[in-house]
Amino acid sequence: MEADRSTEHHELGPSAVKRAHGTIDKIKAAILSHGNPFTTEGDKLYNVITLAYIPDEYIPQILNADVTGQKLYEDYVSERINGDVSLWAPVKIVNNKMFLSGNKKITVKLRDNTVDLKETKDLFARLMVLARSNRDIN
Repeated sequence: MEADRSTEHHELGPSAVKRAHGTIDKIKAAILSHGNPFTTEGDKLYNVITLAYIPDEYIPQILNADVTGQKLYEDYVSERINGDVSLWAPVKIVNNKMFLSGNKKITVKLRDNTVDLKETKDLFARLMVLARSNRDIN
């Protein structure tokens, strides 16, 4: 019996297979709890977790990410490997417009206290910023 155990991979044992099936079930449940992204109607892109629609100005950048990455890679090779620029020179950062404001801090005054909120995808922070900035809206 011990000889058979040593010939199989440790990931093929019954406990590992059971653990893998449990993990798969958890992943499927998480996807279904947020809604199936493949059954949506319409052609607008949205965040799978928050279900918020992505603004139209960011859609080309998302859809062309592979093309942009390949172009940056080719530029890197032509400049660094085949060109005159040192391999260790700093690389130019390409900013993703969608994530530029991800860590901006916003100061909100609540009664007599001042609270700093990070401008993130957090629903509470977004609602608090909206509530404090639009006081005249009913």
